[in-house]
Amino acid sequence: MVTLSRGKFDGKRGEDFADRLTQRFVSSGYFDVLARAPGGEDEEGHAVFRGSVLQANYAEDVKHHEGDCFKLNLKKYKCVMYTREGRSACAAKVQLLSKKTSELLVSQELSNDESLATQGTNEPPPAIDGEALVRKCLDSLADRFARYLAPHEVVEPVALEEDSELPSLKIGNGQLQGGQHERALESYQAAVEQAESQKLDPESLGRAHYNLAVAHAILRNYPASMEHLEVALSLCACRRWIEFSQKVHQWSGDSETFLRQQETTSPPAMGDDASKQ
Repeated sequence: MVTLSRGKFDGKRGEDFADRLTQRFVSSGYFDVLARAPGGEDEEGHAVFRGSVLQANYAEDVKHHEGDCFKLNLKKYKCVMYTREGRSACAAKVQLLSKKTSELLVSQELSNDESLATQGTNEPPPAIDGEALVRKCLDSLADRFARYLAPHEVVEPVALEEDSELPSLKIGNGQLQGGQHERALESYQAAVEQAESQKLDPESLGRAHYNLAVAHAILRNYPASMEHLEVALSLCACRRWIEFSQKVHQWSGDSETFLRQQETTSPPAMGDDASKQ
């Protein structure tokens, strides 16, 4: 487990945003987060995360126009239609620095917009909960940064498959959940080979390929993960597998975006260092 020290977060919603990041790091099961000491950053930990909230705004307006409405008997009458729209815009900068060398490991500037519209007839609709929309906006930023650092399927848990004909799947599941990723890959591969050699039903073989896809995704080997998912889905268009395939494509896109944003710097990959802890 990687130990992070919480640094200072500037801005009006800085500490609130830091709380949201901390919650996601801790719930991932991959990070432990130390509280910030009264005088500043804690001296322990592998790395410190700090930053600032650059924007956390909310605004709303009400527009109206005359139109045609209909009674229950379908009789048309003139009415005034109101639309209330609330918009939240937020942005934050987050940095991750090595505690040992003070080297900048990750630097991200994130932004997001959230909106909600309500309607009313002949009178404006009730006010929108602007604070809830701002929280939703900041939550999205925290989720995105957490996805850059932690193995995605730990941040967003996924179910593993079991099969009574393939005991290696259950063994591999225990190894994967215990952090023995390479051994889990071997167990899942053994399950694939057993299913093929014994000509088990297609869904059993699909389960083995699906679990292999999960293990590869945890190791951030997204091409291999998508390859096994393609095989699994060709054997069974299972809803859970389809949903996981969509997640892997999203994580792969996030990873590519992150790498492009880091091309101007040459820090060590936090994910690679963390996997060795």
